[in-house]
Amino acid sequence: MWAAILVTVMAAILLIRPATTNWTTIFAAASRSVAPLQLTPPHEDWYGRPYKTICSAVNVETFPRVLFITEGHCVLEGHVQELAIEGAQATVVWFDKDRDLVLLQVSRADLNPRWWPMFFRNTSPRPGTPVGAIGYAFGVDAPTFSLGTVAHVPSTDDPAFQVMMQQMGIPSFRVPVLMFSLAVWGGHSGGIIVDAKGHGITLVRMGGVTDSYSAPSEVIWKFLQDAKARVRLMPLR
Repeated sequence: MWAAILVTVMAAILLIRPATTNWTTIFAAASRSVAPLQLTPPHEDWYGRPYKTICSAVNVETFPRVLFITEGHCVLEGHVQELAIEGAQATVVWFDKDRDLVLLQVSRADLNPRWWPMFFRNTSPRPGTPVGAIGYAFGVDAPTFSLGTVAHVPSTDDPAFQVMMQQMGIPSFRVPVLMFSLAVWGGHSGGIIVDAKGHGITLVRMGGVTDSYSAPSEVIWKFLQDAKARVRLMPLR
């Protein structure tokens, strides 16, 4: 009898024990959706050194079209005709300045078998939710990873938040902004922020070594629905 009770108790403990999150596995899977956004040909930095990766991009479809999403400021530097994704020429098919988001298309002839579409959630997570950021920070050859949490979802009408945005050189946002206690670096923009299930929450927009800011999940989701509806009317490449 006592043996049966012990087995029951152990089973109950196993059921209520929280499952651990294997971020190594999540990173490996989600990295297949992230690719470097590049300039062709490579440009030179202030020191005369060649560079080509400027941001990151996230795959959202591989059939019938090959589509990526990235941040609008990544293509605002006069390089729209010189973009490539992991070496494959990329074309801007929709640019939404209000949401600071861009949809890019790559020819199916250049489809990389490594790419895997990211599934985006349509609602923003609550503060305290663990998240991970994946992107090509500093233009490195392989994706980087940082771990953090959702911090807050401020309003665009928050005066203190608006002052902070102005101090950072950004006049205003036309959508609310998710705040994260999450490190991101240059080149990370356009990369993916995922939850513990590996689902896309949003794209990396801006930040630093302690905090970062991005569009809410609802904004990304709506942009993708609107953009894909437009792309359906275009000829296949």
